[in-house]
Amino acid sequence: MPVPEGILTQSKKRILIVDDEPGVIGLITRILRSIDEDYEVTSALDGYGAGEKV
Repeated sequence: MPVPEGILTQSKKRILIVDDEPGVIGLITRILRSIDEDYEVTSALDGYGAGEKV
């Protein structure tokens, strides 16, 4: 499958966290951002919400 134009040149690393516990999402988000400030972290509480964000 071809990679859409512009995907490989993006400077931000995009991560989608899906979990039904907001506290877990917050913890993982903080950990990831402490590792690399260039992470663009998005979250969803369920599969439906994740599908909307993809």
